[in-house]
Amino acid sequence: MSRRACVAVPPIEDFYFTPHRFSALGARIVAGMLQRAGWEVSLLLFPGLQRAGRELPLPSWLQHLKPSLLPGEQGPLAYFSRYRRFGPDIGRCAEMVLSTSPDVVFISLFAYAYADSALSLAQELKRLRPGIRIVAGGAGASVAPWRFGEPASGVDELLRGEAEVSLREWIGGVGRTIEPEVEAAVAVQSAARHASRARRATLQLTTMLTRGCPKRCSFCANHLCHGRSFRRIPAERVIAAFENLPAPIGDARVAVNFEDDNILFARTYFFDMLNRLRRLYGNPRFTAENGLDYERLDAATVQHLVELGFEQFNLSLATVDPQLLEHNHRQARPGQLKEALRAIDSFGKPAVTYFICGLPGDRRESVVENLLFMAAMPTRSGISLFYPVPGLPGFDDPDLFRHVPAGLCAGSSAHPWSGSLTTAQMVTAFRLSRLVNLIHEAKKGTLAADGRELLEEVRRRRELLTVQKSGGTTRTIRPPEIDGEMERLFFEALGSINKCVDK
Repeated sequence: MSRRACVAVPPIEDFYFTPHRFSALGARIVAGMLQRAGWEVSLLLFPGLQRAGRELPLPSWLQHLKPSLLPGEQGPLAYFSRYRRFGPDIGRCAEMVLSTSPDVVFISLFAYAYADSALSLAQELKRLRPGIRIVAGGAGASVAPWRFGEPASGVDELLRGEAEVSLREWIGGVGRTIEPEVEAAVAVQSAARHASRARRATLQLTTMLTRGCPKRCSFCANHLCHGRSFRRIPAERVIAAFENLPAPIGDARVAVNFEDDNILFARTYFFDMLNRLRRLYGNPRFTAENGLDYERLDAATVQHLVELGFEQFNLSLATVDPQLLEHNHRQARPGQLKEALRAIDSFGKPAVTYFICGLPGDRRESVVENLLFMAAMPTRSGISLFYPVPGLPGFDDPDLFRHVPAGLCAGSSAHPWSGSLTTAQMVTAFRLSRLVNLIHEAKKGTLAADGRELLEEVRRRRELLTVQKSGGTTRTIRPPEIDGEMERLFFEALGSINKCVDK
């Protein structure tokens, strides 16, 4: 008699959802391992079922954001305005899980910020079928065993860390024969085909080639699940996973995104993988949207990646402030970053460089310094608002999180976790980051007429503005709760925006 399992990723509640980044690699690994052990498996990825999301009232625990939110706000300088659920409601999710008649339900949680939805699903499943066995796992669950081990959680067992280790032990004797020589497996996400502007379909794939991070950056939680030992997956196993996918239809182009943190640690291996994928798919395009390590990205490496098919470069900066870098145990070589960005630009490829706003010790001045760096270099500005997860340095006391909604550990909450910046200051920085990108678009001549009008008005008034649509009327107004001092520092240091915009 076969055993049945349902592997489910709960719906998420947030201001935004990025469908093409939702690969659910961990859940797919769990499903694959169970199938190879003889289980009949159903895989339910609930956030992908309703990608547009259903608008929800702003939760009580996000009321600190309310002064910064502008109903009906839209346009290139907007902050978030609509809180939504991506996926069915919890009751419907539970019904769909139980309709698969599982003996065991595996709830896969990829980010701690969505722990409350995972627990709500577990509790609803227990309410509908008290005897159902529920196992939780994933990076988001691994960092908070105390939350998933409480009797009221609805969770019977917690598998911490990597599934290749914890699930193999859970399966037992059968599991020990699965991939015994491999510590990290591979999963590939095939997104829905869609027509490009040229009416050529694209098959979007996502994979992860490595595990573990030996760095000691105090703001990164990678090691809490994957450890500090850097490992790479054998190339043959990766290619086998791609070969097991359905072939692209017709002349559909293949796009592969790598979700690795440190893939350039294994430069030769990575180049070999790209060449193998080129032989498999012809002329695929590549991205690494989780960010490449610019310290290992010199001009020659950029050129080679472009020749192999890289179409966009996402880079991780953290901050340009030396004191903040030292405090957060992060190395930086701004000169090398500038070299990499100029090389990327010389090949006509776009770049996005991410910095973190709200780190412990952050200040208005350091935020503005990051923004000015972005404005001066050929790169879009990517801002990440700081949030902790349980277990990070300074946030390793479970009592800090035990009675706090997990959703406050989402960057979009702009919660002042570190105390270095206020919510208003972080939201102001977010808007200024978008302004930097608007300036870059204007310089390239790619800015639409309405965006240019908004930028011209910002330039004239030398202050942040945004667009609000209400009752059929669209107007340009000043956003609420702007940190005037940060705004002033930015505009003064930038000089005149006239100099940054090609007329």
